[in-house]
Amino acid sequence: MDSTMFTGFGIRTLSSDNGAYFPTRYHGGSVWSHDTAFILRQAMRAGFTSEARQIARSLVRAAQGFDWRLPELFAGDPTVAVQQPLPYPASCRPQAWSAASAVPIAEALGLLPARN
Repeated sequence: MDSTMFTGFGIRTLSSDNGAYFPTRYHGGSVWSHDTAFILRQAMRAGFTSEARQIARSLVRAAQGFDWRLPELFAGDPTVAVQQPLPYPASCRPQAWSAASAVPIAEALGLLPARN
């Protein structure tokens, strides 16, 4: 998985190689829970099952860091730099569309039957 986009907690909105990247920039390096869940769902549909599972596990790891209340977005710092995901200052937590991320996570981890 591309480490310039994948943090170990989710997928950034902008590559860390981009000059405009900053881990707490709203759409310039942060991780959005629902965007990451959408990406993992589409990876499953395209047959990238192991990658989808890796992304699902990353969101579970992020959720653990937020007391199981997955936020709207959080900092795009990599797991090699931080032990827990860092909150985005103005992020809603929990947030409705982030809570809905539980469905594709559960599908990718085999806890629910996957839908096409």
